[in-house]
Parts: sequence; structure tokens; C-alpha cells
Amino acid sequence: MEHKKAMIIANGKPPAMDTIRPYLKQADTIIAADGGSLICKKLGITPDVILGDFDSIDDDLRKHFATSQFLHRSDQNYTDIQKALNYCRQQDIRSVTLFAVFGLRNDHTSGNLIIFESFDPDIELTAVDEYGVMSRLFPGQTALPFSPGTTVSLFSLRPVINLSLEGFEYPLTGQSFAPFFLGISNVIQSSGATVSFDQGRLLLYRLVNHSGENPSS
Repeated sequence: MEHKKAMIIANGKPPAMDTIRPYLKQADTIIAADGGSLICKKLGITPDVILGDFDSIDDDLRKHFATSQFLHRSDQNYTDIQKALNYCRQQDIRSVTLFAVFGLRNDHTSGNLIIFESFDPDIELTAVDEYGVMSRLFPGQTALPFSPGTTVSLFSLRPVINLSLEGFEYPLTGQSFAPFFLGISNVIQSSGATVSFDQGRLLLYRLVNHSGENPSS
């Protein structure tokens, strides 16, 4: 059974519409996280749901998105991105792609990175920007379905135990790292490259030529 898919559009720096368009075709639900509705309006995207504390929403925007569902979430203990992700979890959406969550204000970028890294591991999260796609890796072995020559970066916000990289230009075997491990611009050298570790959580950023990208990969 295929899980429901959602897109969340935030109020950071969005990629080009040509990058976003293939994901629109696959999304069951399009969510604008408050000020993300301004990005949607600019790009000509009509969200199914507009959600947040509505500090960026005015009457003109409500009229423009008359067919969208507006869900007011006033709790200031959560950011609009957290509210949107919590909504996805409540709707049993298990695959979420985020856009415009990075760029512009550094405090928003830093906060969104922490949210992305730490959110419910049962939900598949990816974040897409103009240059690539970020995803999360969890303990165990993960086979990476990427072609040789693909550039990937790996980094962590927490300790990582017994990390091994196989099929990379710069391999690792059973090494452990303190928080904030950085493995920037490694290159996959063979099909079937794998990442394995026993404890922790990794962020993987893959450089992508979006013009030839399949969003399901």
C-alpha cells in the first residue's frame, strides 16, 4: 500500500517552479505553512491547506485562495513548519517533501534544520532546494540508489556510532563521531553504495540536476 504524500511550502527561498512542478504531480496534499502562501501565490500554486498562526495572512490572500482550507494554529510553542508537520502526522501522511524551508533568515534556516532532523522518524522527510535534495538516514544499513559520480554530503547533529561508508570516494569503516560530524562533498564511486551505523541519525544531501530528477527516487 502506497503512503499518502504531501508537500509543505514554507516562506524561505524556494527553488524554481521547474524544480517544484514534478513534485506537485505526485502530492496528494499541498500545504502552505503560513507565509508559504505568499510563495504559492507568487509561483501560481493553489494549496489545499494553509496552516499557521496567520501573521502573514490578510483578506486579499484569503480571497485569492478562496478554495483552500484555512486552519488557524495559534500555539506559539511551535513554529509554522512544526504545525504543518504535525498536521501531516494527524492525517496519517507518511511521506512529506518540504520546499523553501532554508535560505533567507539564518535563525529560520537553523531552526528548520533542527526540526527536519529531529521530527518523527516514522515519517519520510525530504527537503528540496535549487541544488539538491536532503533526506534522513537512521541506524542500520541503507543502500543508496544513486549513480556513480553523484556528489553527496553527510552530517549529523548528534553522536554517530560505528559509521561505515562503502562505494564512496572517501570510505569509512566502523568509525564513531561526536555531534556535528561533517562529510562534505563525498562522491559515490559504484552502484550499490551503502551507509551503515549503529546509533545516531544522519542527514544526507545529494546534489541533483533537477531537470532530469525523478521525485520518487
